[in-house]
Amino acid sequence: MNIRKFLKAQLSSFIASMVDFSTTYLLVEVFGLWYVYSTTLGVIAGGITNCVINYRWVFHVRNIKKKRIFYRYTLTWLTCGAFNTWGTMLLTETVSFNYIISRMIVSVCIALCWNYPMQRLFVFRNDEL
Repeated sequence: MNIRKFLKAQLSSFIASMVDFSTTYLLVEVFGLWYVYSTTLGVIAGGITNCVINYRWVFHVRNIKKKRIFYRYTLTWLTCGAFNTWGTMLLTETVSFNYIISRMIVSVCIALCWNYPMQRLFVFRNDEL
């Protein structure tokens, strides 16, 4: 594993998480939207942020078609979004954690176990000849 790339990906994930969490918090606390809907919208905002940063800075994509990246990232990201939304709801509703604590726990687990491996091995992998 390239440790520099991993650390850059984690910084990208952190920035995207800040966008995600800020969006979620703002929608719940300021606009009164249900935390499950807010989580979904936060995941969308964070996902777009993460893809752009990873495309330009982390994986230095040059010779992979953007359409291919879009489809692969969308598949990976939709799965991530489902994990985040349902994981947050599960922890909040069954363990009675505050939704913010639930989001933090779920987000870290998904970032390390799903997002980075899928982006490195699937989304931004150049296996075209």
